[in-house]
Amino acid sequence: MEPCKIRINNPEHSKAVQEWLFEQGCEWADGGYEVKHEEAIGLYIGLFEPSKIHYSGSGRIFKNNRLLEVNMNHLDPHLNTQEGTMNKSNGLTASYYELPEDATELQHLISCKNMNAQCGEAFRSLYRMGEASHSDNLRDVRKVIFYMKAEEERLLKYTDAGET
Repeated sequence: MEPCKIRINNPEHSKAVQEWLFEQGCEWADGGYEVKHEEAIGLYIGLFEPSKIHYSGSGRIFKNNRLLEVNMNHLDPHLNTQEGTMNKSNGLTASYYELPEDATELQHLISCKNMNAQCGEAFRSLYRMGEASHSDNLRDVRKVIFYMKAEEERLLKYTDAGET
């Protein structure tokens, strides 16, 4: 397994992620395959050794770690309903419009929102629209459509397979 970090949402999510990691052959850095550290903010895989799990109790340390962040929200039992995945707006503003602290580059926003490749590329194309010398507005719009169609096909494949 490639070195990465996984943001943990709650103790149940932590348990599900750990169990999945154990199935993949990972173990705790100090040995063992038992679920522990359920209150951790995040987990690191391969931080110092391949397939070894470490945990983080600090949101700042987790956020500043440069490892690739892998989205494991599909293992969170609290996010498996529409209600659990949506934020509500009061009509004025909503938390999903707030910029993350310390975000200084577009990539920080893409990572913070756990965008996959298709969504990240579409977002980049929209953000730089008309500013790149090699790409005019029409080309950028076509790139957005291309990547969003690819994302639609991916989502439909999982929906058709009974997954959401």
